[in-house]
Amino acid sequence: MHVLIEAVGSAGDVHPFLAIGQALVARGHEVDIVTSAYFAERVAQAGLGFIPVGTLEDYQRAIAQTDLWHPRRAFQAVWRESKDQILPVFELLQQNIRRDTVLVGSTLAWSVRFAQERLSLPAATVHLSPSCVFSADAPPRLPGLGHWLEYLPVGWRRMFLNWMERKFLDGVVRDDLNVMRGQIGLSPVEKVFSRWQHSPQSVICAWPEWFCAPQADWPVNSITTGFPLWQAVSNPPAADIEPEVPSFPPALRTAKLHDAPLARVRERGWGRGLERESSGVDTGSLTPLDSRFRGNDGLIERHVNKLPRTLEEFLTAGEAPIGFTPGSAMAFGKPFFERALSACEQLGRRAVFITPFDEQMPWHGGTMPAFVHHARYVPFDALVPRLAAFVHHGGIGTTAQTLHAGVPQLITPFAHDQFDNAARVARLGCGAQLAATASADKWAAVLGRLLDDEGVSAACQRVRASMADEAGVLAQIVARIEALHQN
Repeated sequence: MHVLIEAVGSAGDVHPFLAIGQALVARGHEVDIVTSAYFAERVAQAGLGFIPVGTLEDYQRAIAQTDLWHPRRAFQAVWRESKDQILPVFELLQQNIRRDTVLVGSTLAWSVRFAQERLSLPAATVHLSPSCVFSADAPPRLPGLGHWLEYLPVGWRRMFLNWMERKFLDGVVRDDLNVMRGQIGLSPVEKVFSRWQHSPQSVICAWPEWFCAPQADWPVNSITTGFPLWQAVSNPPAADIEPEVPSFPPALRTAKLHDAPLARVRERGWGRGLERESSGVDTGSLTPLDSRFRGNDGLIERHVNKLPRTLEEFLTAGEAPIGFTPGSAMAFGKPFFERALSACEQLGRRAVFITPFDEQMPWHGGTMPAFVHHARYVPFDALVPRLAAFVHHGGIGTTAQTLHAGVPQLITPFAHDQFDNAARVARLGCGAQLAATASADKWAAVLGRLLDDEGVSAACQRVRASMADEAGVLAQIVARIEALHQN
């Protein structure tokens, strides 16, 4: 079986699909990942085929939008950046289809839904977080709306969700989407989020039932599986070099969606024979992402499956630090780190700051405090188990990795599914939610309670034990994808 997986989003949205791809390969199938060129190196490390979408500059332009992190304007920003890729990616899928191809798409991988309908191909939709599935029976915690929806009668919730979808979701995407559909001979659709985006053949809700139980008003053919966690680490000992943010061969920095060489990256093996070169990417106000390579006989040798030596030395030099990240794509995190620094000073705790954007550091241009370590990229499955607590934005990838590590979480959501994920972590007793704009004093107070609360520690360990069967989660997802091919 040949599987084309389209994953749309940032690292936390893409990494789970690398785990799924690796599990499929282990079963003897061939897998190609269709995603942003930003993830080229991580896809290669996973040993999967790669069909890149766009360029590094496209990714940087997208994350440079301030609206991307606004609770009520974020979706419009996502749509502005993603809509022009739907038809080109549909064409890429069409070019790479074989007789035995099965399609898998993330929530916003609407090119997969186009291909499923237009080309009559089997396809599964994989949702990574519960807020991707509209439910009046168990409504999500929506950005900017608080928790009042949960207290309404079910009928009123349904009316509100229908109104919200019609005005704020379909109202944004439906006209553009239906123009694209008409261009490839498909009829118009409505209720894009509550109905159309879900594959009628298979909907995989990739979270455990204890995180969000199945509901009667979910799409047909839905199943919950557990979190598919990508384990980027094979050996925890210190590496000799600092892992760098993923970077790209020269061709990927300038190639466009329709370039023929771009679609052949999987066949060509882009990691072979590359020599060290300096970065030539103009990133404007953003920190340039390195483009340095070490050529070898296969994958690029970066040791990103290990903690860097400097971080390993920092971790072993004192008590477990608190980790902080506003998300891998958050390009406006300086206030976040200023609060983090102040909170750690008040608590007398060490800290690890994780962001690829150097200018977000409060000391940028000066000297980093001795009690802080800054890493541009670290595999969370290696780092998080060694933290005392993790403060983050509430992306589902980070949330799941922290639950798996059994570490308390303080979640400061900005937009998207983050508010709902934060509410679920708090209900589990594994952490707390706090506004990103709360004072540093408040951050310190809540963090102090989390670190000292034995009940939080016990809840984290219960959840950690329940997530021990990672292989079983992936086996269940693989079985659902294989069933599409068999049918």
